[in-house]
Amino acid sequence: SSNGGGTVICNGVTMSNLFGSYWGGSTDATRAVWNISGNNSVPAFTDSCNTFVNVTGLDINSWNNYPKNTDILIEWIGNTDNAYELWAELEYSLDSYGTNRYLTKKLEPGTQSVTFKAADVTALYGSDEYPGVTFRLYAYYVDSTTQNSKKYYFINLTLITHAIYIR
Repeated sequence: SSNGGGTVICNGVTMSNLFGSYWGGSTDATRAVWNISGNNSVPAFTDSCNTFVNVTGLDINSWNNYPKNTDILIEWIGNTDNAYELWAELEYSLDSYGTNRYLTKKLEPGTQSVTFKAADVTALYGSDEYPGVTFRLYAYYVDSTTQNSKKYYFINLTLITHAIYIR
């Protein structure tokens, strides 16, 4: 239903309903308690999902600045075997709103690193003399429950982000 399931709260934070999908939520990466108020087509219920993709940080001991014209290799700490989906992204911010550039890679669950090729990274930032990019790792875990013969899905996101300077 595009009306959603009424008010949806995750760990005490009310989420925004965008055409039946809910966005927002808690920053607690150890638990997710979902409270659905329900409506005419969705029953009221509570679901608890305490499973997240166990990525705790990036292995940044080996880099502060990347030299220009080299591949960017990023490794993370933790285990991504239980990820439903895993995505790595570099974002280069431009001066104008909405004009940022992105390199995005879909990775297999269990992957522990990603490499962005030098030519692709250079195309991302162009002629900028001292570029900086933002790295993000999106690790999704999907949980489901059945209520009154209907299946409902809950997505727990683990997000790791870090600035990278290219010199």
